[in-house]
Amino acid sequence: MRCRKESDLDFAKQQYCPKVSKERGGYYTHVHAAYTSAALDAIEPMMPSLK
Repeated sequence: MRCRKESDLDFAKQQYCPKVSKERGGYYTHVHAAYTSAALDAIEPMMPSLK
């Protein structure tokens, strides 16, 4: 299983996680969604074909 780079997780956060406004701190919420994406990407090569 390959290790995810921090830049990959940052991209996943931008893509899948809501962000709080800058006035309230400007951070991403629901970061578990980015880690779920990373986990699915990591195990996808090991899964059988669905065709």
